[in-house]
Amino acid sequence: MKLCIVGSGMIVWDFLTITPYLNKIELIAIYYTKRSEAVSKDLASKYNIKNMFSNYSQYSSRY
Repeated sequence: MKLCIVGSGMIVWDFLTITPYLNKIELIAIYYTKRSEAVSKDLASKYNIKNMFSNYSQYSSRY
């Protein structure tokens, strides 16, 4: 299953810690606001999320 993470709050942090143990989960993107860009970059790096979007139309036109 391909997943796009929305946001970078506490629930996202908790969820990402278990994703390495979930079979067939592929983290394909993280959607963030300008306010949380730095945190989202850290999450993307830590969990090998290759795509980042701050605009929904960027994401929706790509996937």
